[in-house]
Amino acid sequence: MTRKSLSLADRLAADRAKRENSTARKSLSLADRLAADRRKRENSPWVVAGNGEHENFIVTPTGSRLIRCVQPATGKHAYLNHATGKVLSDKEVLKHLGI
Repeated sequence: MTRKSLSLADRLAADRAKRENSTARKSLSLADRLAADRRKRENSPWVVAGNGEHENFIVTPTGSRLIRCVQPATGKHAYLNHATGKVLSDKEVLKHLGI
């Protein structure tokens, strides 16, 4: 149903609801808004780093393949274990490499 096919009362109610929702968002404190933004960025997707310009994976001595990834929203880099799909910490990568 398009906006034009709604009655005037329905359009006014929708506009009021939109304003109230935007007012509720604005009433959050700065700290709450920053925390929400940080959570959103931290939950953003990881993508393969390097845009295919070079090899972006490591084969460990045990045969595991670790893919270098980046989270563009945060700028963080990490390695993804191809077999398990788990994002590895630096400590875990060193363990896989036997260092």
